[in-house]
Amino acid sequence: MKNEWAIKEIKNIEEYSDYLVLENPDSKNEIDNYLKNDIFPSVAKYVKKNHTYPFEPEVKKDIHCITEAAPFLQRSMCISFWTPPIIFYQCKICCGNNFYFINNKSFVFLEPSTEPSFIFRILGDDKFIGMPPSLENSQMEHGKMLYLNFESGYGKGFRDKNTIVDEAVKAINAGIEIETTVCEGLPNIGVVEEFLAAAYKIYSAE
Repeated sequence: MKNEWAIKEIKNIEEYSDYLVLENPDSKNEIDNYLKNDIFPSVAKYVKKNHTYPFEPEVKKDIHCITEAAPFLQRSMCISFWTPPIIFYQCKICCGNNFYFINNKSFVFLEPSTEPSFIFRILGDDKFIGMPPSLENSQMEHGKMLYLNFESGYGKGFRDKNTIVDEAVKAINAGIEIETTVCEGLPNIGVVEEFLAAAYKIYSAE
């Protein structure tokens, strides 16, 4: 029977569960292995070889199910970069049997002394129309901190290892460049154009 796997999975549902997500085990394992064994090693090799910035990111891989309604099974791997204890960039690579999608998230934490004009210039930039950055706050050990959240995403209707690795690497380079720009000096209106030049790359990494 073509969908025998679905019947088998339904039989495993817990008695009091009121929510069920079905994944074809063969498709799930194939995609997970593709992400873990084909994509991640190539991306990690590039990162370790090419970045000598004065902070050492922790690269993590996390395979999990995307549960939003979709006609095809999608799995994802999230690679996080840290300046402990803060994550400053995440590259999430999502794949199905015949498509992929890359999502970028860059977090720019701001010191209390950051000039408001720096923040306003970024939030009002026309090039971010459609998916603009947001200003948010986070509770840290030493108190609340403001941060800018940049997010972008793009994908294609095919799955090719070299293409996915190349685009992931471009996105990671952009995320690291943003962090490097911030680390080299306190964000202020005098360096805003340099910062924006790096930030634009998050939206055009593809």
